[in-house]
Amino acid sequence: MATPAVEPATMNRRFIAYLLDGLLLTAVALFVVGTIVPGFGTASDAFVRVAIIGAVGLAYFGLSWTQLGGSPFQRLLGVRTLNAADGALLTPSQALWRWAYLYGPGVLTSAISVLPGASGASFLSLIWAYYLYRTVSRDPQRRGFHDHKTGTIVVRSAS
Repeated sequence: MATPAVEPATMNRRFIAYLLDGLLLTAVALFVVGTIVPGFGTASDAFVRVAIIGAVGLAYFGLSWTQLGGSPFQRLLGVRTLNAADGALLTPSQALWRWAYLYGPGVLTSAISVLPGASGASFLSLIWAYYLYRTVSRDPQRRGFHDHKTGTIVVRSAS
């Protein structure tokens, strides 16, 4: 797939887009969660907040990958997430699974960490993120574990 017309995106562009998308999603999720679940009392409130944040993230990435070929900040930085086989937009199934591999472990560990005595569970999501980073950095097409599992590739947009 890596041809002069379609070259893998650099790690820097991917990482910057990841950070900027994360900041935007955090702001949106905090607003949405604050509007829907204003209390900070019970563990069930915490689970609802985690579920809402996960749903917002899935909608954000799922729609942008399937409709635009990349998240807003990926597109701003000239990066697209496409089907590795044919360069088409992701299918809804590919987007769902890609999101699950990328962000599902973080949502899951966030949900677990609200349980008594499980505050260190979030550390597991850092280990997962590091693993994904290593798989992307070692692959010649910059396809990480999540990309191979879902048949996707992150490329630089044609100029």
